[in-house]
Amino acid sequence: MNWKELDKTYPDIFSSLWTFPSRGKGGDPKFHGNFVPQIVERLIAWLTEPNDFVFDPMAGSGTTYDVAKRLRRIPLVSDLTPVRPEIWPADARYAVPVSVAPENVKRHAFVVRPGAEAMLLGDRPLQAQLLVLHPPYHDIVPFSDNPDDLSNCDSVATFLELLYHMALHLDQFVARMGYVGLVMGNIYQASRGLIPLSFLAMQIWHGRMLNYQLRSIITKDIQHNVHGSGNPRTLNLRKSRHCRYGTSQFKTEDIYIFKKLRDRKAR
Repeated sequence: MNWKELDKTYPDIFSSLWTFPSRGKGGDPKFHGNFVPQIVERLIAWLTEPNDFVFDPMAGSGTTYDVAKRLRRIPLVSDLTPVRPEIWPADARYAVPVSVAPENVKRHAFVVRPGAEAMLLGDRPLQAQLLVLHPPYHDIVPFSDNPDDLSNCDSVATFLELLYHMALHLDQFVARMGYVGLVMGNIYQASRGLIPLSFLAMQIWHGRMLNYQLRSIITKDIQHNVHGSGNPRTLNLRKSRHCRYGTSQFKTEDIYIFKKLRDRKAR
């Protein structure tokens, strides 16, 4: 779409605040840790063209898959613990999207173990125009019992270091001049207080992945996504705790858009 079509279809797409009064179609709204389809819909419509590849290596309930198909993009989706047959089982630190058939057939798969196995098989690794990342917010929602799951990291420092190594691996599957869309929120720990996890994750690409440039920071209003908080007694209890401890209720999360300016130099 050109800017006029985007502005007409998504009136506030070029603003730094996105609000959605209800959840759109795509993925499973009951899946813990899901994000609203409107986020990925805007990223795809804005940053890609029809028939571009969109890669989501932590696909969750398949929101990116559903939206990409609807917008006529080619979804490449994987997850450590897939919940749908369209989602390939693969650790994001090792997943390698490859073409496994002639291009006119348009079948794609994943090599799920470390190493250059894709090359050995004679398959062609793919590069996406958009890499969508919605990682776990550390240990807020445990997604599995797998010790390799980011949601099972024993500390925020370990979580961020594993996220960095994942970013290094995934970089090779982002096309030059392509984009990364990172969706993150902050967390609170009783022992450490507020952890600005969103900012710390953003620093991986901004401060350590120097072949990327930060292009946008968008605040997403999530208060319409909060369930089970309408009970007046519960609300009053939370307000009392916020008053006592100097905290505030999380009602936003952040969307960071990075552009890949060049390939990383081999070391």
